[in-house]
Amino acid sequence: MSIEFAAGVFEGEGTLCHKKDGYWELKVDMTDQDVVEGFANCLGISSQLTYQRYHPKTGDPYKRQWRARVQKTDKIFEVVCRLYPYLGERRKLKCQKFFEWYLEKKGETTN
Repeated sequence: MSIEFAAGVFEGEGTLCHKKDGYWELKVDMTDQDVVEGFANCLGISSQLTYQRYHPKTGDPYKRQWRARVQKTDKIFEVVCRLYPYLGERRKLKCQKFFEWYLEKKGETTN
């Protein structure tokens, strides 16, 4: 999988979010195992099968969800730097917020 394709997957199914604990998380969740694994392999991150979900009224199982996720700050920075040139404006804005947070945090830890 190319970095351009990985960026497209992230545009369509990815999330970069600031968590309640003050840190960030980057992830892609979807039912297509091959796409999630390709995304993860391209970026050097892990993928896993998430828990099985069931329809609340019928009890029928939903399709299995696969997830590629990064929670380590430096790895998120590396992944975002690789994806950034290929992202749309809305995702780039979110990445810029992460960059600002990351650089501020790095400044605090290096002083």
